[in-house]
Amino acid sequence: MVGGIVVVGSACLFGCQNFTLHFVLVFVLSLLLSLVLVSVAEIDRPFQGPVRVQADAFAFAQQTFAASAIISRMQGYTAALTNVF
Repeated sequence: MVGGIVVVGSACLFGCQNFTLHFVLVFVLSLLLSLVLVSVAEIDRPFQGPVRVQADAFAFAQQTFAASAIISRMQGYTAALTNVF
């Protein structure tokens, strides 16, 4: 939060010949920083709010990781047996 204030404050200190252009640039910078903060706040709680992750996605990820772990273990055993014989 303090970093955003410093960035916008320093942008206000830099002069520009055209006041309207300077105002638009500072406004756009402020808007982008605000959107970033809102995005971080929304993504901070993945199970609540309008942007959330359902339990189905976690179940699918667990199944995928479990299957890949089994496959990699089987490949390791196969490679070990191949080296022995």
